[in-house]
Amino acid sequence: MTTQTYVEHLTPIELTKTLYWEDINTDRLIEEKSFPTQDLPFEIREVVEAIADAKKVPDVLAWASIQSSISASCGGLYDVQIDSSNTHPITTNILLICESGDRKTSTDNMASKGISDWQRKQFTIYEEENRNYQAIKKISKDEFLPEPQLKSLIQGAITPQALIKSLKAHPEIYISSNEGGSFVGSHSMKEQSMNFLSLLNQAWDGSDLRNNTQSNGFMSATNPRATVNLSMQQNVFDEFIGNGQAKGMGTLARFLIAKPISLMGTRFYEEPKPTNQCMLGFTNRIIELLETPRNYEYDYLKPEILTLSPEAKELWIAFYNNIEKELVYELESIKAWSAKAADNASRLAAQFHAFKGNGSIINVDFMIAAIKVMEYFLNEQLRLEQSGDLVHKQKMLNWMIKEYKDKGFIVEYEIQQRCPNDLRKKKDFREKIIKALIDDGYIQRNGLDKAYIFVNPKLLGEI
Repeated sequence: MTTQTYVEHLTPIELTKTLYWEDINTDRLIEEKSFPTQDLPFEIREVVEAIADAKKVPDVLAWASIQSSISASCGGLYDVQIDSSNTHPITTNILLICESGDRKTSTDNMASKGISDWQRKQFTIYEEENRNYQAIKKISKDEFLPEPQLKSLIQGAITPQALIKSLKAHPEIYISSNEGGSFVGSHSMKEQSMNFLSLLNQAWDGSDLRNNTQSNGFMSATNPRATVNLSMQQNVFDEFIGNGQAKGMGTLARFLIAKPISLMGTRFYEEPKPTNQCMLGFTNRIIELLETPRNYEYDYLKPEILTLSPEAKELWIAFYNNIEKELVYELESIKAWSAKAADNASRLAAQFHAFKGNGSIINVDFMIAAIKVMEYFLNEQLRLEQSGDLVHKQKMLNWMIKEYKDKGFIVEYEIQQRCPNDLRKKKDFREKIIKALIDDGYIQRNGLDKAYIFVNPKLLGEI
């Protein structure tokens, strides 16, 4: 019997034993890490778990909605001071890349109930004050009668002029959009994108906003505080960064960005666990923070200063230095984003502290939790920076490993029928991905018969 005839008569399992595998570097593909829910402060962790369970969404999706509500409710109360020359706002910007149907809207609605309730109360107060103002104006000769101002916090798509006008009336804003297309396709992004993105950058920094147009004249808002909470589909995100301005101007570097794996297809119905007490406590705390009087100086917002405890500062410095060292190595591809990671860690630690409500010194536990969250987002940023082909290779390989562990081999025609959806209908591209995995030594085809695919045992933990 010839070698070829002998091999052709082997079963797939027997054929596996005849294969020779080169050493491979399994670190090239960056896996999604679990969101560090267990490391969050208890008061926030229990709400993340409650919403994630109730809505059947990834933990990071629930956390993004919750943390954005916290940021929006306490951003005007506090700034955080690292040292004598480094004091900055505590607000955060978050952007999730989600699929339609991932329940981001209903998750946001659940997490932002406190903000919505507070906002409705402000509308009621404004309507009553405006009625009184109009009545007094009719009989008063006072030319300087102050006109009531609406405290409007929540905004969706907004123009640069409307942004400044809103912040001039009330120096805090919460820009939230679950329909990324309406944000990216808005007038402000299509016609005035550079101006709008520049204003977002300045608001994140807490810098004064100024805008001077022929139609609206000069407008300004002093010492604003802005929280941004966006979600968009991958194609909309690609459009958002497509013209290069969002990246080039540093706007994206100020966002915490993640692309959680969708849970669609696994969200089978279960009776929800009781969340009334947990959510009521969270909602009440958000309202309490929003109703806490702000500090002003000469009519300008002047937030209270939070400082780091010695232990928290020591930990923050270590994190800062580790990031700085890696900017020319592992983090070089995301250095613009990484350079702001320590800043964002201090913001998150301050928000955790503010939500708990414990004096003016941020303890080390809040800093530990903040750094754990930032390590997750660092990994996400590296994962998202991978080339498209590498992402598809990862997706195909993950599917192959799962199939291989079940049967010990993969019948090639099953790949077209059962592989991830976005690779199933593109034969040429699918073949390109398979060839790349073969070239990298991750998989092999049966050399004499292309009927079977085999996965490198090192990826299965067998070597």
